[in-house]
Amino acid sequence: MPDFFEKVFFGNTVARYAVFLGVLLLSWIVIRVISKFVLKKLSMRKEQKESSALTIIYDSSRKYLVPLSYVVALYFSLQVLTLSAKTVINVRHGIVAVITIILAVFFSGVAVYVFRKYWEIKHPEPQSNMAARWISGAIKILIWAVAILLFLDNIGVRITALAAGLGVSGIAIAFAAQSILADIFCYFSIAIDRPFDIGDFIIVGAQSGNVEHIGIKTTRVRSLSGEELVFSNVDLTSSRIQNFKTMTRRRIVFRLAVTYDTSANTLKEIPDLIRDIFAEVAQAELARVHFVGFGVSSLDFEIVYFVPSGDFDVYLDLHQKISLLIKERFDQKEISFAFPTQTVRVVAAGVATTGIEEQAP
Repeated sequence: MPDFFEKVFFGNTVARYAVFLGVLLLSWIVIRVISKFVLKKLSMRKEQKESSALTIIYDSSRKYLVPLSYVVALYFSLQVLTLSAKTVINVRHGIVAVITIILAVFFSGVAVYVFRKYWEIKHPEPQSNMAARWISGAIKILIWAVAILLFLDNIGVRITALAAGLGVSGIAIAFAAQSILADIFCYFSIAIDRPFDIGDFIIVGAQSGNVEHIGIKTTRVRSLSGEELVFSNVDLTSSRIQNFKTMTRRRIVFRLAVTYDTSANTLKEIPDLIRDIFAEVAQAELARVHFVGFGVSSLDFEIVYFVPSGDFDVYLDLHQKISLLIKERFDQKEISFAFPTQTVRVVAAGVATTGIEEQAP
């Protein structure tokens, strides 16, 4: 029997193979016992606290860390055997590849989970899910790229020259597709900074409308007249955007012009008359009303008031009500609004000149 254990197969004695199997079996038993104990504890705590963080740790440990432990145990058990240089390299490369894949899957899953939780807190809106998916994909690509580079470095590939080649290729691609890449980066800027969301009413330059779609390259806005406006994301991020979503209070300034034949006493009554009108309109808050100057053919009053709503229809309803009340009270007081007129002045018998007096309505 001792002679049997001294027999050599493929450069190793039977005794060495026995030691290898014994170490491997013992390692796997230890890993099995420890993993069962740890996973049981994690499972109990997960059920008690109902924590999503504990759930991801439990699932990741069971799916990735435990198999990784078996692979590491196999690698160290193989150190007992005397293998050829080529076999050692092949085994090492294979085990490093498996370890790299498992770790990449594990870390990408954890990173995406953490990012998703952060994103849900910062951006609970359903329309931001697309941006979250794209950023999650970018995180996975980045982690896998790092994992591949580390694997290549571990198996002896000179990644410096590879990185330089990829860098030159990347620059060429970036120049060829710089407009597309600019729109994509601007999309991420919009997704993270959230200057506007789907459904918001925005004004961009001379164009305005409700945001209907935020895409990777373009954003689509439905104008008030019904047509669809398509903006590139670069144009939006480089423009001054007015967003009316967060408006909770609207300031309105308008002027009244009365004729020059209005008496001074009547002019003094007009501010009080306007204040009484606003006292009847509960939703409108009068800021000021003043006689502000002598126009070309009118006496001008400026009125400033606030509407406690960003809804344009609410503002129009209130302004209509206020305007009708002003017209009604001015008619009662026989106060005339100024309007454009044309007068003829006779200079001498048979000679006349015509002048146009510009009056504000």
